[in-house]
Amino acid sequence: MDMRSALRAGLFAAAFLPLAASGVHITSKEAFGEGEAVFALDFSADKVADRATVDFGQTLDLRKAWGFTFEIGTDDISAFRSFVVLLRTGGRSKPTGWYVYRPQPLDEDVDGWMRMTLHRKPTSILDSPEGFDRITCIRFTGYLQKGRRPKELRFRGFKVLRDAPKGADVHERTAAALNRVRAMPPKAGERRLAWTHVETHGAATPDWEAVAAHAKRDGITDLIPLMSWNGSAYFPSAVTGYRKELVAKHGDQLEKCLAACRRHGLKCHVWKVNWQVRGSDEMLAKMRAEKRLQLVRQDGNASRPLVESVWLCPGDERNRKLESDAMFELAGKGVDGIHFDYIRYNGYTGCFCDGCRERFERRIGRKVDNWPTDVELKDAPLSAEWDAYRRSNLNALVEDVAKRVRTAYPKVEISAAVQSYDPGNTPNAQDWPRWCRERWVDFVCPMDYTNISVFLGNMARLQKPVMDATGVPVYPGIGIYSGRSRLDAASAARQIALLREMGFTGYTFFSFRADTYPEFDALAQGPMRSR
Repeated sequence: MDMRSALRAGLFAAAFLPLAASGVHITSKEAFGEGEAVFALDFSADKVADRATVDFGQTLDLRKAWGFTFEIGTDDISAFRSFVVLLRTGGRSKPTGWYVYRPQPLDEDVDGWMRMTLHRKPTSILDSPEGFDRITCIRFTGYLQKGRRPKELRFRGFKVLRDAPKGADVHERTAAALNRVRAMPPKAGERRLAWTHVETHGAATPDWEAVAAHAKRDGITDLIPLMSWNGSAYFPSAVTGYRKELVAKHGDQLEKCLAACRRHGLKCHVWKVNWQVRGSDEMLAKMRAEKRLQLVRQDGNASRPLVESVWLCPGDERNRKLESDAMFELAGKGVDGIHFDYIRYNGYTGCFCDGCRERFERRIGRKVDNWPTDVELKDAPLSAEWDAYRRSNLNALVEDVAKRVRTAYPKVEISAAVQSYDPGNTPNAQDWPRWCRERWVDFVCPMDYTNISVFLGNMARLQKPVMDATGVPVYPGIGIYSGRSRLDAASAARQIALLREMGFTGYTFFSFRADTYPEFDALAQGPMRSR
């Protein structure tokens, strides 16, 4: 298996396709219990293994449970980049479905062990699980850093929790650790950015004056408010359409946010979700009729049928013009910056629409006999050419926006939320290192959300060489409240300290919202306080 194959296998794993295999896979002969179980990891049969998986076959009924907990140990925690837990219903050879979890450790390291606590509500599901009373297997998967090989995994202390455990409430943990947070010094000249949403400040729309004042008080330097989707901007957009009822009732949210940021000395970078159509059935129907939507594999699985997505196809010039015009419109609003998001494909191998086939065949100068098999499989004969084609479509948009904005609004910064994988690779065709090399962007914010500071270091260590080589700042994402992490103030402070030690000059929080105010208030008394 070559590096592209290894990467693609790892990316499918990250999308929680649990039966894919590339690495050590152990089926335990004992149930997952309170006692200690040790598993030796033999990678000799797979030189490019990207994971280590252990299955515990046992029945479990979580219908009346709050969740469950267990502890994991290993000889080399730095070898891992993330953990995933799956609960299977159905049989081993024919599972009916999976509940998928990203475990969040309450304690990162207690005598060489990490205690994982998971609420019953899963992060996501696969297929059609039959219910929490029909669980037949607990699967633990640790995804590995490239080339790293731990020797063993250890498990102990599995318990079903009827009630929320002590320390499960993040605000209580923040309060208990306040003295430790206060002991951490601030750093002069640091850039502290934060993504924020309109709907997450306790009302249908925020009191932007209060939000900006709070952000300034908590040491944030730059706000990145989500203001635009295709079909539903929060301001009167002549390009994407907008939320007319909300704007009529509550006013232009971009105008209000920008004015509040100005008054409180915050920079405002307007966040646009690219390619997706949301909030407008009329626009979605129009794009479908004009055959402008991505055609992808269901669940990203090559054995599944092709389905139409709600994402626009980046290969279609009409869609690139729409996105470019939308970003250019935002740049003309008097903002400090414009911010790309979802600037990637909806899948690791699509889009497989007729237009993409025609454009790809024209690019390589010949017909593709077996479509899309010859481009989508990991060892497909045209996979390299296909990857290059997809990258070129995204690169064309970023370059076009950069040229237009640099000419008309040279003081407006261009930035992007980017994926946290090895920047030497381009998952979902997102070649953000090139965007830095070409200076199409002024900074990037990798979405490095994790509860485990070692994992943040593993991801950031692969990203820093891009910053060092290009001079374009990288501000790693700290997931204080994300789908992959929830940090108390002490955990967030540890991640800030780590990024400082590594030489980063700033970081980006996901996200600043009413639920996270206590954590930011605590950080403002320590690493983010005014000097």
